[in-house]
Amino acid sequence: MDQVSVLRGPQATTQGRNAIGGAITLNSKAPTQYWDAAVRGGYESAGSKGVFAGMVSGPIIKDELAFRLTADGTRGDSYIRYPGKGWPFDPSEISQTSVRGKLLWTPKVLPRLSVTLMGWHREQHGEYLYTANGPDLFRYRFDNPDMNTRVSDSSIDQASLRASYKISSALTNELTYGHVWYDAAFTQSDYLGSANSLGHLRLTEQNNTVEDRLVLAPEHSRFNGVAGFYYFNRDQNIRSDMGVNGPDSERTYAGYVDGTLHLIAGLNLIAGARVSVKNSSETLPCHGVRSLSTRERRCFCPRAD
Repeated sequence: MDQVSVLRGPQATTQGRNAIGGAITLNSKAPTQYWDAAVRGGYESAGSKGVFAGMVSGPIIKDELAFRLTADGTRGDSYIRYPGKGWPFDPSEISQTSVRGKLLWTPKVLPRLSVTLMGWHREQHGEYLYTANGPDLFRYRFDNPDMNTRVSDSSIDQASLRASYKISSALTNELTYGHVWYDAAFTQSDYLGSANSLGHLRLTEQNNTVEDRLVLAPEHSRFNGVAGFYYFNRDQNIRSDMGVNGPDSERTYAGYVDGTLHLIAGLNLIAGARVSVKNSSETLPCHGVRSLSTRERRCFCPRAD
């Protein structure tokens, strides 16, 4: 990560839904115009896990086109012990991989333009719930015959294009497009492999995000602001033998404006508005499955209706 920002107070105007109490934004590092590389490795004795990571960054066309490639992963077993021989899967397996690539184009013929193309693949296999029970919780054993655990087989692929054009010294236009392919599955069982404990669920999703914003930030000015348009669509399908099945779709359109007027003695006047229109067709949400879009993360949980 290059920057982590904690935005206090309501951020729904510029960050969208689920940001009424604030937002945390993460910016990953950009490709460099010089060669840079790093590697990291480690070993965890609890569960016997190996961790690894690597990065390489550098120019493709000097001062015009650069790339950055990163990868990290974990391989091994959980620190929780799973006794019993009736498991239909290996509950202690842990396998996680993440690969991300970035291209940064800053054309000399258009010095005010900056374009970033990013691709990201992440997958996870194995242990999904981390639960220990028994009279001594610090033994880290899963030994309750009446409790189920789950393993996952999930992947996320994401591609995004971000273009920034500096119209003037005070005004910048930023355009973002992102597409996500999401495939999540889990299997559950108890350690006896009982028929009534077995369950399977698979969720597939594709979503698109388009956002265009104008950012006004004059130097030495008492006023700065942002105005933009946002569009999001999602098509999702759930298949399971746990009573939750069917398609789910959503379309969201939004326009927003936000500005800050710097008064005196550190006093600021902030005003903003966001108008959002949502069309959706939903199935019953299901426990433990998460959907990740370019800007928004949602968690589906059981509900009373």
